[in-house]
This record gives sequence, C-alpha cells and structure tokens, in this order.
Amino acid sequence: MRKSDRTAGHKATPGGFPAVAVLALLATACATRPPVEPESAGRPAAAASVDRESATTYRVDADASLLTLRTYRAGPLARLGHNHVLATRDLEGMIWYRDRAGRSAFRIGFAAESLSVDEPALRREAGPGFEGEIPAEDIEGTRRNMLGSGVLDAANHPRITAELVESAGRPPSLTLTVAVTVRDRTSLIEFPATVEARAERLIARGSTRVSHARLGLEPFSVMGGALSVADEIEVVYHIEAERLRP
Repeated sequence: MRKSDRTAGHKATPGGFPAVAVLALLATACATRPPVEPESAGRPAAAASVDRESATTYRVDADASLLTLRTYRAGPLARLGHNHVLATRDLEGMIWYRDRAGRSAFRIGFAAESLSVDEPALRREAGPGFEGEIPAEDIEGTRRNMLGSGVLDAANHPRITAELVESAGRPPSLTLTVAVTVRDRTSLIEFPATVEARAERLIARGSTRVSHARLGLEPFSVMGGALSVADEIEVVYHIEAERLRP
C-alpha cells in the first residue's frame, strides 16, 4: 500500500473510536509503575547512556513494519457501534542493540495523522467481532474524533513516541519498560517482546493490551456513556529494522 493510500478518507463512529492510537507502540495495562512527567530533554537517560559506538545500530524499516490497535465497543447500546482497527505503517526510529555493557536503546515514533481506520484486510485479520466493512462515513467520523482535540489532539501534538528505559529477560523473550509519550504526557509502561537479531535485520513482535487511563486518555463516549469505547485496547506490532554500517 502506498503512503498516500494509508491515511486517505477515514473517521469515527461513536461506538468505535480509538482513544489510543498509540502507542504505542507497545505497552501493557498490567504495568505497575506510576505515570511520570514528560521528559524535558526529549530523551530518557537510559537511551542516552548507551555506548552507541559499540552497539549494533538499526534503522526502522517502515515498509516492513506495522502497528495495529484494536478497540472495542462498550456500554448498554454497544450493539449500535462497531469495533475498530487502527493502524500505521509509518513507524520511524533507531535501535541501538547491546553495547559493551550489554545494554540496548531505541526511540521509535509515528505521526498521529498516519493512522488509518478499518482497512478491510486488517479487519479480516482481526477475526471475530470485526466482520464486514465499515461505511465510509463511519470511518471518517472515527478518524475525525480520534485526531480531534478531545483525544489525540493531533493538530497540537502531532507525534507519538516510545523510548526504551530498561529491559529484563534474555533474547528472544524480553520485558521492556518504555516511556510512551502521547499529548506531551509520558508514562512508563511495561510490555513483552520477542526479539530476533539477525546479521542485517532486527525483528521485534508481540501483542498486549493497554488501557486508555494508563496513557492519560479518556475513552470516547456518547449519550452519557450508553455507547462508548472500552477502556482496553489490544496492541499488535511487528517491527523490522535494517542494520546500518559504519
């Protein structure tokens, strides 16, 4: 799919708006750490402390990467709404993998405007609960609500970022603590990852759930909550990065 096709004509219906396109990237609602204030320097200390000269450096390959966010309808009138699939293929960033001290770092982000809504192929892949195509006017409404001032406020906060703070475990199975920034609010979130480091590529994949509340967002709702978006979002990601040569 061409970039021009990824964001064309999408919006939101009351029952299916995604209040979290994010980030993402990568998080779990079971995280136990409290939210932290935004990083004034724009880069958590853990990333800056990695010896990048001795780490293997990779650049995210947007053409081979995909982040999807599945949101679910809720409330007494949930039957009137839709479950939705949000997605971006415009992930950008760098990964520094294992320096002399065995540390890694990454900084990955995407433009909120790059999020698509309810691509037919992604709905089919999502399975039960996502049957059928959504009318174009509903897609436009969902995307408008998602990017509007009540949720992502993309006009004033155009980018969503995720930066590694620390990791636990041994490859390929890791638990990552990540600083996720949405609307200038940064929260520390833990999420699982399966990582495969090859000679020329690094691949990270996984799925988890994250709550709107954890990201400082409020689920979209209408009619006093009779029709709303469920608090939890299902995150599915596949990130590939190309090794950079000195």
